[in-house]
Amino acid sequence: MYVIQCHLFCRFNLPEINEIVEAPPTAELQPAEQKQSDEVDLGLTYEELSVLGKLRRPLGYGPYSMFVHLLHSWGEEKSAIEIANKVKHFYVKYATNRY
Repeated sequence: MYVIQCHLFCRFNLPEINEIVEAPPTAELQPAEQKQSDEVDLGLTYEELSVLGKLRRPLGYGPYSMFVHLLHSWGEEKSAIEIANKVKHFYVKYATNRY
């Protein structure tokens, strides 16, 4: 339990804080009944997004150098086409949301 959770729970008797903290990340663009998650919306897991983001910045990799790097590190788990599609998808989303 985080310190702020303990504080809110103990001081103000807010047990709902655990629900909020443990809820999956979402943009909340759809009604709560429809299960929405950022990973599904993005088409990438947070782990993949973290790797792609670190390659983009601070390393400054472009699409081709990112693909070549990931081919070596993800080559055992994913096919070259899967990797290429993830890199392409990442850059499309990146360009769409950049400005």
